[in-house]
Amino acid sequence: MAKLFFLLLSLCFLLLCCAPSYTNSHQICKLDLLYQSRDTISGRNFIRQVPVHSMSGHLTSICLDRKDCRGKLGRALSLVGEVSGNYYNDAILQGKTTEELTSMVPDVVDATIDAARKLINLGTTRVVIPGNFPIGCFPIYQTASVRNSSTEYDENQCVKQLNEFAKYHNQQLQQGIERLNEEKPHATVIYADYYKAYQYLLRYARFTGMDTEKACCGIGGKYNFNMTRRCGSRGVPICTDAERYVSWDGVHLTQKSLKIMARSLLFNIFPKLQC
Repeated sequence: MAKLFFLLLSLCFLLLCCAPSYTNSHQICKLDLLYQSRDTISGRNFIRQVPVHSMSGHLTSICLDRKDCRGKLGRALSLVGEVSGNYYNDAILQGKTTEELTSMVPDVVDATIDAARKLINLGTTRVVIPGNFPIGCFPIYQTASVRNSSTEYDENQCVKQLNEFAKYHNQQLQQGIERLNEEKPHATVIYADYYKAYQYLLRYARFTGMDTEKACCGIGGKYNFNMTRRCGSRGVPICTDAERYVSWDGVHLTQKSLKIMARSLLFNIFPKLQC
């Protein structure tokens, strides 16, 4: 799931840098760097993944002094995520109850907001924090959370209970972002609504005939997903046309799906960046 967040946010960044804005001025949002703060670090040109606790050391390696660092961060877009995914993933796959999942939300939200606060204190002026997907629509969770009654699924055949949990997390996260914007008025902290963007993707998929349930790369069961025989394992087939599928491997989306979601997010995020 972590790779999915990074691919989606990277694609959004490319669109932001390369596509004209949707204003009368037709200016380009000029950003020199994209920072994603999470649990890994790697460099790929202007896209850099840096853990918050390593950010000071990273800046020391690229800045002449503190003023230079603030200048660089002032021309960057920092993405704080994903923090929630891996915490919740493990809990769901271990069979934790909704009550147990809900009890985790305050700590996850606090950790996310604190990471954003630290980046702002270092000099970042634009921060994007993504919410959670409607996780009840993903083959990995649908397989792990089979329900006996059709009433426990929504019109998209997604697990209602998991989606309600995702909504709760997102509501709490948005409240935390509002508080942080009040605390740091010189910075712009934006909520990226992955939930709504995924719903847009599902509508597009239904209209164009894409498969919204089965994974392109996988084997077995209603969702073409098996936790013990995942995509990449010996003998696990790949579909002939990935563009006909929403899900790539039951966990990550196909490239087409990512592009559709990225464009939906762009329309919502771009006007708020104050470029």
